[in-house]
Amino acid sequence: MSVNTKVYAKPGELIQGMLPDGTRFLVSNKSSQLLYTSTTISSHDKNVVLNPLKPKTCQAIHVFYDYLAKDRYISKQQIVHIQQSSNIPQGKGLSSSSADILGVLSALNLFYQTNYTTEILYQLAVQVDPTDPCLHEGNIVFDSSLGAVMESLIELPYCILYFDTDFDSTVDTISFGRSVHYSDIQLQQYEEMIRNLQRAFDNHDYALLYECTQLSAQINNEILPKPGFDLLNDFAQTHNCGIFVAHSGTYMGLIMDWVTFQQIHKKAIAWIKKHWNTTIYSEYL
Repeated sequence: MSVNTKVYAKPGELIQGMLPDGTRFLVSNKSSQLLYTSTTISSHDKNVVLNPLKPKTCQAIHVFYDYLAKDRYISKQQIVHIQQSSNIPQGKGLSSSSADILGVLSALNLFYQTNYTTEILYQLAVQVDPTDPCLHEGNIVFDSSLGAVMESLIELPYCILYFDTDFDSTVDTISFGRSVHYSDIQLQQYEEMIRNLQRAFDNHDYALLYECTQLSAQINNEILPKPGFDLLNDFAQTHNCGIFVAHSGTYMGLIMDWVTFQQIHKKAIAWIKKHWNTTIYSEYL
């Protein structure tokens, strides 16, 4: 028996911050269609060649078996092979760890036919690391520490161009999260930001969407500066689109509706290449 799962990356967040009651939250970007972690689990085969698994993947496996042991029995003689590969850049704020952890949890869930819900898999994932909601394709308001969905947003299509602003740097998500503190004014701004973002999605109001993502990105840039942030922000405002960032990473990008994307796509790519020596990802989500 063999199973395979793919869990796709979340390229940054639309907004991320804290509410006045102390709840740390994020509003996920939609799932990438280009970047993913693939996990394969197969029954014992002595001839299979295995690559070493990442430490967090190994931790997630132990968490799953511990949970499984509470209500099911697994023969100690049962041996499985687990392989995992990913094309998601690590330490860049693109949810690479979350995709790895949730990838192996999803594959184990499928292999053992345990039918654990997405909510349970998130709760298992946060025992290893704060998690991004990679098992949801759309935009949701999410508590990454508890692994809890706070609210789902209605469907709103948009396009993104995103890129690494600093190839030589990586960010430790856990350490970074512990170091972030917001002022009382910023806490109030985030509370209003969520309300405005909900209105933007409900009314297909792209201008309001861009206001929300730009404000969250600007607050974050005071905490974790990204090279050329002001340049990209100016370009976004000049060309009627928005800016978003990986709040705990080195990526940032442009967000826009389909019509604007068609109008400025080539120009934006040429302009980004002029200012950054980087790989640019372009997606319609």
